Amino acid sequence: VQRYDLATLVQAVVAATNDRVGSTTDSDEEMRWRKKMLRALWSLYHAGAEGVNLSDVSIIVPTCTETFSKASTLYFTSDYPNGELVERLYQDVDPDAFVIGPDELDFCDDAADLEAFFEWLGVATEPRKDRRRLDDSDFYDYVLDSLEYPVSFGGNRLRRATADEVRSTKRTRLTKVQTIDRLEKVLETAEPHAILAWLPSISGTLHDWRREGDQEAVLKIRPKNHQNWKQLRDQTLPSHPLWLLRTVEWLAVENGHGQRRAPRTCSIASFAGEFSPLVGYPAILDEMDHPVFAELNVDETAVVNALQNIGVTSSIENLSWEAFYQILSELPDRDPDGEIARRVYRTLVKNRDGGPPTELRERFVENGVMYGTDNGTDGYYPVTELRYTNTDSIPSPIVDRYPILDLDNRLGPKKVENLFGVKGLRN
Repeated sequence: VQRYDLATLVQAVVAATNDRVGSTTDSDEEMRWRKKMLRALWSLYHAGAEGVNLSDVSIIVPTCTETFSKASTLYFTSDYPNGELVERLYQDVDPDAFVIGPDELDFCDDAADLEAFFEWLGVATEPRKDRRRLDDSDFYDYVLDSLEYPVSFGGNRLRRATADEVRSTKRTRLTKVQTIDRLEKVLETAEPHAILAWLPSISGTLHDWRREGDQEAVLKIRPKNHQNWKQLRDQTLPSHPLWLLRTVEWLAVENGHGQRRAPRTCSIASFAGEFSPLVGYPAILDEMDHPVFAELNVDETAVVNALQNIGVTSSIENLSWEAFYQILSELPDRDPDGEIARRVYRTLVKNRDGGPPTELRERFVENGVMYGTDNGTDGYYPVTELRYTNTDSIPSPIVDRYPILDLDNRLGPKKVENLFGVKGLRN
């Protein structure tokens, strides 16, 4: 039998089964026919059809919850050799997302052989990747922050656009964006241990996302009074899965009282303890005896590398600018009495060099507040109203006109203004 003939037989078996169950509402009857189909496909598989590509064939199979779904949407459970991790990731996302267990099938008693068979049908051992149009306003804002302006849009006739022009364009599209199947739900519901056991297995992909972004993703805008969409030129968009891994609050931290933090606001450095609860120290590093790590042969080095790939810093110098301003923005809620505000500001100023991205800084200056004192009243004041005193020699009549930032003297007014947007006072 030729391979082409085997492909035709596979499609015929699937079509015949669909016809049989199409007229029944009895789930037990459908289960009987779906299992018969699997037995027939198993025979074809061993007759040489394992080389036939089934990516264009929609094959509906039983699930472990006695429902029915396309094989190309399902995962394995821990009843299969390579299903432990993916079950841990998706079990609380969708209980119906797993293929029928090997004990429910009577044509093979070898779970490894069945796993290979179901992989041929489309069942996966790891989270699926896909490319699609994405409607996520937060990620869109992040994309715009990541671009270098002015940007170029268009084909043969390029249109140059500033950041304000792009942001004011209401008709926008993000297409061909690489995504991971329900990753945000996974991060919200799965054990952090399971997520960190998974990340080392995609370390190469994480590295590529960090270094190269998403090279196939497309950003288009349709400016006012234009009929055609204009595509971004000569710049690569950031990775959506990496952005989620960095920004969703899924990582358990020490002294977090059950709360989880976004990895980009966590650190394995010693300063994390000083900044608690603003900067979290991953509790996972003290829990390497968790069974999932032993079962999947994941060691501490792999976990640390994975943490660093998703934005957990090893030093304050490596703290991203997004995390820098997120820490400042969260301070009023996490430290309302200003108990650690001065220490946080001091540490940030002493350990950060260079200039922050203009968009991030301007947004913080416009909307941010910092801890200070106004004529003896301590509290958080708008950045635009605060002033920084680099010396004690400034006369009181000048100092008393403004709220004064709670920060040590002699740290440099230019650097303070560059980082925080707080202007310095002069005699």
